[in-house]
Amino acid sequence: KSTVTLKNGAVMTCAGGLDVAADATINTDAKSLVSAKVIKGVGTIKVDATEFSENALVIKSDMSGFAGTIEVVNNDRVSCEITSEGLVVKKTGLAGAGTEANPYLISSVEDLILFRNSVNAGDTKYNAEGKYVALGANIDLDGIDWSVNIGDDCNYTFDGTFEGNGYTIKNLPGMFIAYTGSAKSVVVKNLTLETPNVAFNVEDTPETDGVGAFIGYAGTTTTITLDNCHVKGGKIEGGHWTGGLVGYAAGYSGNDGPVFETLTIKDCSVKNATVTGKGSCGAIIGHATGDDWTLVDMDNIVVTSNSIISTGDSDNKAGSVMGTLGNAGQPKTVNGV
Repeated sequence: KSTVTLKNGAVMTCAGGLDVAADATINTDAKSLVSAKVIKGVGTIKVDATEFSENALVIKSDMSGFAGTIEVVNNDRVSCEITSEGLVVKKTGLAGAGTEANPYLISSVEDLILFRNSVNAGDTKYNAEGKYVALGANIDLDGIDWSVNIGDDCNYTFDGTFEGNGYTIKNLPGMFIAYTGSAKSVVVKNLTLETPNVAFNVEDTPETDGVGAFIGYAGTTTTITLDNCHVKGGKIEGGHWTGGLVGYAAGYSGNDGPVFETLTIKDCSVKNATVTGKGSCGAIIGHATGDDWTLVDMDNIVVTSNSIISTGDSDNKAGSVMGTLGNAGQPKTVNGV
């Protein structure tokens, strides 16, 4: 067996190219693009991804003469494919184990998008009660397409703990979580959204959407917690219920319910932001309690230098903390419960 080690962007060269007659192992610990002149043969290329930390790595080479197989070893979050450029190694999953001690780690824009797409596809790898996901770096989404939010479909949304670790997501061009929906317990903590630019259903048609930088529609979920979460600057524009942190909160009392929901917002702030909508608008939450099956508990909240504007027919739906407050905290008997 032959081993080819690629380090520090070194060019892989072999007389006549790498002839994979038996097995060749390529170690993906390079810090920049690497090149091989020719890779050919019928053997097996084993891509040792133990040290792989990039989002994608292209081993530029002519592989038109390669008729063997490719196997990734020592990393189940990496895949490989042959393209016209050569051998492409890609990250296909997040590092970590999803536990509190070893959470799934998001350290780049690509990681965050991978996480969002996985949740929205209904994949429970990162999306199940008791799972932990954490930021490992500041992330700037300027120029990134975020037309699809996490949890746009209320049946497929994040269920677990998102630990911000004190990092900042800057220029979020949409809601962080659109709906909590089918989730049982959602916790977001120690996270700052700086200069978010949120605009969703600004025409308020239909009149059923909640819009917020952190959570749009916090509904049908037993416990939702925002802890040490902050909005700094930016604009949040919605329709019926619009808030700096959360648009709308409500439990559920339908035929397959009920769900009594507790939304806890503690040690959070919204500063220097603009919140606008045709209906209820508040710096923290647009409409706080949508039915009897909802309890909103807020503690140590700071709102400073915000512009809160309701552009609808009513002039009493804008508030420095909450836009409007409905039924609250006293569940009634529904379906025998």
